[in-house]
Amino acid sequence: MELVSIPSPSGNELDVGHYIKERLAAEGIDAHFDDSGKNNDSNSGNLIATIDGSGHTLLFLAHMDTVEQGKTTPIIEGDTIKTDGNSILGADNKASVAPLMHAIISAKKKGGNPKIIAAFTTREENGSMGAGFLDLKEHVDFVFVVDGSNKTGTFINKALGQMPFYVEITGKEVHAAKDPEKGANAIKAAGIMLTALDIGKKQDGSTLNIGTISGGTFVNVVPGKVVMKGEARAYEQNRINERLVEIENAASSACEKTGCTYSIRKIEEEGAPAFSIEPSNKIVELAKKASAATGVEFNLDSLNGTCEANVISGKFDNIICMSRGGNMPHSKNESITKQELKAAETLIENLIFGARDFA
Repeated sequence: MELVSIPSPSGNELDVGHYIKERLAAEGIDAHFDDSGKNNDSNSGNLIATIDGSGHTLLFLAHMDTVEQGKTTPIIEGDTIKTDGNSILGADNKASVAPLMHAIISAKKKGGNPKIIAAFTTREENGSMGAGFLDLKEHVDFVFVVDGSNKTGTFINKALGQMPFYVEITGKEVHAAKDPEKGANAIKAAGIMLTALDIGKKQDGSTLNIGTISGGTFVNVVPGKVVMKGEARAYEQNRINERLVEIENAASSACEKTGCTYSIRKIEEEGAPAFSIEPSNKIVELAKKASAATGVEFNLDSLNGTCEANVISGKFDNIICMSRGGNMPHSKNESITKQELKAAETLIENLIFGARDFA
């Protein structure tokens, strides 16, 4: 309730970061901010807490930011936590932050734990994810990204990679009534290109979208420029590249027919690589073991989106996303139950102590 009452829209996570740091310090857990905010335009770095232990090293991630700025008034009705209806709750992702805080505090009190690193990260919802700038010196054996409103016990082993792009079509401006045949209509070329593209989702889950388009100047001028921004997503990097080739081919063909030229630029700083691990990965076995100990049904699923696992997938071998429950994220009807929060906390504890003797 205290966490969601502190506004923390993407890029403004510092206040909630200080709250987390102070609460952990009161329990004898040291935490520090890294300098990632300089790289992703956040007023906060990632907050990294460490608890010493032996055996394996576990890394947990939970992002501090929410999708909306402004005051949240949380209320409890029965066992359900929600808002007064005037704002989002921010359970995405503070319903991950709170159980993670409780679980690592509990693990420290119990002792006999493996080494635990908890990273409370920035800008997952909008901008360049702080998780991508994590620079840990330690070897990490298992990484758990705590996020997602699926039922507790659901783990994500695949998430769509994303590559945003710009397409710029350049034509030739002339008077639209006097001599239009001497011009090259960039909007016409864009229309031919868009008609040729298979925009939407394929059976393999890959998607192609043109999200914005702008161009032209005046109604009596043949338009000389059109700029489009879109994205390609897929579960495999080579499939993303193939979908970008579709853009290239459609633009080339359209320009050949209209006398225009084109350029395509990938916006790599806004993108993320595809994330995928095999069901045979040993972290999946650990997740199954912890789910059984928690008394929740284990389920392995894919995410029709992009998450923090994508941006750290090149740094660590054993990564999986852990869902923490909740309902209707990013809306004013967002909610989560006390039971879901407790189940998430217990599941994190069982991941920690399940890893202690895990080969």
